[in-house]
Amino acid sequence: MATNEISESDSDSLCSSLASLGSSMYAVPNNLLQIIFRRLSASDLCHVACCSRWLRDATNQDSLWRPLCQSRGWEHYGTTTDLAKIASYGPSKQATGATEASHCSVTFQNDRIVTDDNTAGLTSTCRWKSAYMRAYHLNRNWATNCSNVKELDINMYRPHDVFSDQAFVDGDLLAMRTSDKTVHVFDIRKDTLECVIREDAPNKRGIIKIKDGVAVVSCSSGTVRAFDARTGQMLQVMETAGQGEFISSFFDGELVIVSTYDIWRYVRRDSRYIYVWGVQDGRRRLLTMDDATEIDGWREIDYRNKLLAAAHSDNYIRVWDARSGERLHKLKCPQGAFGVKLGDNVIVGFSADQNNALMNIICIFSLDTGECQKEISFLSANTWDPYLTNSLIMIVKKGRVFNSMFAYDLRGISVTRKTLKGSILHPTYTDHDNGSKFSFSVFDEEERRYKEFIFEATPMGLLRLGAFSRDLRDVEIIWMDEIRMLRYDTRHKRLLIHHYW
Repeated sequence: MATNEISESDSDSLCSSLASLGSSMYAVPNNLLQIIFRRLSASDLCHVACCSRWLRDATNQDSLWRPLCQSRGWEHYGTTTDLAKIASYGPSKQATGATEASHCSVTFQNDRIVTDDNTAGLTSTCRWKSAYMRAYHLNRNWATNCSNVKELDINMYRPHDVFSDQAFVDGDLLAMRTSDKTVHVFDIRKDTLECVIREDAPNKRGIIKIKDGVAVVSCSSGTVRAFDARTGQMLQVMETAGQGEFISSFFDGELVIVSTYDIWRYVRRDSRYIYVWGVQDGRRRLLTMDDATEIDGWREIDYRNKLLAAAHSDNYIRVWDARSGERLHKLKCPQGAFGVKLGDNVIVGFSADQNNALMNIICIFSLDTGECQKEISFLSANTWDPYLTNSLIMIVKKGRVFNSMFAYDLRGISVTRKTLKGSILHPTYTDHDNGSKFSFSVFDEEERRYKEFIFEATPMGLLRLGAFSRDLRDVEIIWMDEIRMLRYDTRHKRLLIHHYW
């Protein structure tokens, strides 16, 4: 990590060396300079940029900084999670961690980014260098547990009800389910209760989704209802085929995807259903099906960037354009397909070897062509859960004494130096759109305490960022995304919101 740090240390020796070259430096072809600069770390590029205005401009190139962002798993900080567009939550009471530096400042200083209106006449900082600087600052805040902490006393709103850990956050809005099956929506920046959605919401993970000010709730009645997340006004009602049992849901602000199974016909192979609606018109989008799909049903679905994927019991993975319903791919898995995840330009299928009960297979397909690019085999005598985030495939094995976790990159290479193990170990993780941060909860039976380990998924593997200890019935992490962490104090019915940006 030190090799990539953007340091402000003295670079006189480097500058002197370059200056001694005189005008010969300017004779080096630009394409050769770019080849040389691509071999430098972020810290090296910053040292070079300090030497002259010409070298600053030569190193201030997106072609140099974007690969550096990609190598750290930070490319999304310049695209889907653009930190330049997210306002900081500060200044406030700062968290005090054991590793926190005394000079810690949570808020990124925007004057570090050179803009067009600078008085020195410098060229503006390029987009991907700006993204790297912001991502580095955010990553340092996580690693040093440097955050602005807000406390939200939710007990004052429902003193006789219990808030569950079924929570969802989008922007400043937080939705939580209570024991009376209603949904409360809070503004965590203003510390206010925005509305109460009085629907019969089951106590299942994923029943609440919020995007762009619209809340979608999957109700026990089998209906899916959309609401204005700030006023509670109902916007749309979407009907399923019956009072099926809820499995999962996705919502991206435009399309609602819900999966259910029929609780009265669970012995039938075709008792699982996928529904796709447009939230604006409430109209159902029909998926292109074939006989095998209708007979065999599906085992798991995933949704990302308007694409819907389903792993079917006939050992095929089907991928649709969710808007049009057109089927784009029908991918054959080598053995019994039971899981699927969508990633950046890849479809990852998970199978169990039908000839060897201990052998499991991961297939990585190209999203563009559907070609199988890599197969990974691993042994597991126990059940396991797959996860895919930030180009990292994580497998959590469930054991009788403890669970364990290991990871692969999209080339099929193991990137786990040491398998994580714990008496109780599970990721605090819902949708891959949350980002790259997640935690594992490990129970220490001797001390009778949980410990929450915070990790970041990167293309190079799992990077440990920090840890929290808690009692058996103390504060637990209920939500994490790229810029914040929510911890729920069940004893005092309060939320602790850690803002790292």
